[in-house]
Amino acid sequence: MQQPTPNSQDLPLEPEIPLYQQLLDCLEEEWLALIQAQEEAILALARRKEEILTKLSRLRGDRQVTAAGEETPEILQLQNQIAQRQRRNLSLINAGLEVIQDFLFQLNAASPGMYQGGGKVQTFPGTSFFHRHV
Repeated sequence: MQQPTPNSQDLPLEPEIPLYQQLLDCLEEEWLALIQAQEEAILALARRKEEILTKLSRLRGDRQVTAAGEETPEILQLQNQIAQRQRRNLSLINAGLEVIQDFLFQLNAASPGMYQGGGKVQTFPGTSFFHRHV
């Protein structure tokens, strides 16, 4: 005999809290891995975040949230902390990408020109003596 399945609206909100806490911990670990440039750890954490988000999405889908007002204060607080940590990590990632792009630009940039007799400089298209960093 089959056991009756609970109505999705009867599911408590509490099962989400451990997932949000896991995500929060994962974002903190990601921050440390980003600072220490631990590529393997960063990739493993990305997979872990995806797993947590998948579970959270399924759980929330089962519950069929129809209004944001249904969230408990604890869940709202966790969501805010997660958003803050995600923004922090993203800003570090973006800063790192800018450094890499600047480095690659320096490697690929053409020389500003060649000195010729009489102190004149022959320039090449797309080059300049000064590089402005914004």
